[in-house]
Amino acid sequence: MSVFRLGILILFLVILLLLCVFFAISETSMMSVNRYRLKHLATSGNKVAKQALRFLETPERLLSVILTGSTCATIIASSILTFIATFYWGDTGAIIATIILTIFILLFCEALPKSLSALRPEKPALFSTYFLKYFIYFFSPLVWLIQFLVNRFIKLFHIAAPDRENDHLSSEELHTLIKDSGSKIPDSYQNMLLHIIEMERLHVADIMIPWHDIVGIRSEERR
Repeated sequence: MSVFRLGILILFLVILLLLCVFFAISETSMMSVNRYRLKHLATSGNKVAKQALRFLETPERLLSVILTGSTCATIIASSILTFIATFYWGDTGAIIATIILTIFILLFCEALPKSLSALRPEKPALFSTYFLKYFIYFFSPLVWLIQFLVNRFIKLFHIAAPDRENDHLSSEELHTLIKDSGSKIPDSYQNMLLHIIEMERLHVADIMIPWHDIVGIRSEERR
């Protein structure tokens, strides 16, 4: 094998491993990102946030693209490294290359990037959106076939798809969201918002004052 050919194969291998890192970051950040922050950025005119929200409207398609790209990159990278190792060291080299690549991918292409992107998912999600749209177009025929087969398997188990139009926070979830906001919302504002949410549970008797407890003055009396 010539040095030039070996260099090309190593370059392809590095690119494929970087793609594995990219897809790992994309998967974790897109699934962990706060959608309400994305909506706030979108309403502020951020076009990337608007695109990310459109991707998240069909998360099954987004995940299919990410998993397809990650799987293809991993398989091709494994084939290239196995070919190089076999050429120079025979069958023993193939076994060693497989072990090394498996450990490398699990540590540096999966666990580490996913852990880092889960800490602060907003920026990685916006960064991933720039490139995911191209992968969606590229993998669209394959993704359509995969999604078609997946939907058929889902129907075999009689699993109904959730109604996305009713995918909103309930009053109890809003209550928890406000309580978990911590110092981002002052206590006085938290109490005001919580009281507004709890108004629907009030009855007229809860806010009425008994007649004998009312204290009044004549409108004609002046100081």
